[in-house]
Amino acid sequence: MIFIPPFAVKFGRRPVFIIAILDLFLCSIWSGGSTSIESFKWSRIFHGFGMAPFEALIVSTFGDRGFRSAIWGFALLAGINITPIANGYLVASPLGWKWCFWLVAIFFGLATILVVLFCPETAYDRSSVFDTDAGKPLADVSAINHATEELEKDALREPKPIIDHLENGATSQNGSSATYLPAKSVLQELAPYSGYRSKENFFKLVARPLPFFLSPAVWFAIFSYGLTTAWLVVLSVTSSVVFGSPPYNFDSIQTGLTSIGPLVASIPSTLIAGPLCDWSATYFARKNGGVFEPEFRLVLMIPMLLLEVFGFMGWSLMVENGHVPWIGPVIMYSMINVGQGIGSTAIVTYIIDVHRKHTPEAFAVVNLTKNSVLYGFTQFAVSWVTTMGVPHTMGVLAGVSAICILTTVPMYIYGKRIRSFVARHEALYLSVEKI
Repeated sequence: MIFIPPFAVKFGRRPVFIIAILDLFLCSIWSGGSTSIESFKWSRIFHGFGMAPFEALIVSTFGDRGFRSAIWGFALLAGINITPIANGYLVASPLGWKWCFWLVAIFFGLATILVVLFCPETAYDRSSVFDTDAGKPLADVSAINHATEELEKDALREPKPIIDHLENGATSQNGSSATYLPAKSVLQELAPYSGYRSKENFFKLVARPLPFFLSPAVWFAIFSYGLTTAWLVVLSVTSSVVFGSPPYNFDSIQTGLTSIGPLVASIPSTLIAGPLCDWSATYFARKNGGVFEPEFRLVLMIPMLLLEVFGFMGWSLMVENGHVPWIGPVIMYSMINVGQGIGSTAIVTYIIDVHRKHTPEAFAVVNLTKNSVLYGFTQFAVSWVTTMGVPHTMGVLAGVSAICILTTVPMYIYGKRIRSFVARHEALYLSVEKI
């Protein structure tokens, strides 16, 4: 996971995404055609290599920090909830469990075509003059505006009084050049490799994610985003025990259908999470005299805390009561998903704001830790639920989720000091740019 961002920074994201989606497609075919447990294990290992670039790089690829972040969060939740629905039917049907992977292979085949056609290279040698949200001098902004006006005049076929302004590049106060690169042709956009090659030292790029284990903001994301997502996956893995035991005694198909509620609930939460995140940032910036602080987005952690903790606790009490219909736990399950959808949008956008230049490295560390914890939990999750019982398990998850989400409090209070410390001690982060 942590070795993926260096390749993307050095050679661009497009070739990394294309190789990754091809890996997922081929390994799905390998898993479906496996005839031994050893072959199946190796297919799943290489499957993980293909998934790593998407977990590490997606959030740093899109520019919008509200709605698109919510869409990405919905995609993760939808993947968790759709899988049990489809697998419940496939496992119970004559087709058998292998068709779970054949079906995934079909979708990855379509995704491969979409990635090749609609995922252009987003990395290029960007002049620092364009970093207008990183405290650049007003003269830099003026240079960009001047160059933009010249381009607009050219598009409208109006006379350009200073024709060589764009040819030579608009120069800012610090000497940076605001030069616009020529547009690429369609064939150039479709090339697997654009020719981009970063001037950064590759070995330094390989080591760059490691210092982010020292970032308090990254550890906040590990607890509030990584681990809470892991609990949802654990819940999905153990759903056969939760709903297959008394008083419900559901079969595999019925157990899978319980995920319809969380899936449907995730849709409105996605639609409101992005606008809510942007609204909170704008509203509190106005209250703060027009000064934006990334911590303003963390207000959305309040509904996440309430929905997830009450969801797990409500589920525990309902099962312990023993006379609540199955719709009760499904509603609680849906509440947990809504809370996760809203909160994850705030956390993702917060990390993008804090580690703006190095989002891939930050999320590589977050997802590596999350996946390691998740792998460990899945080894004993079923036996854990069976031994402790569903009510106690849900109570424990409620408490653990509360602890993870409440890390927001010190981050909200000390977030600005932490960002200041990181900016003043760049050597800890291998001389990365100020955040």
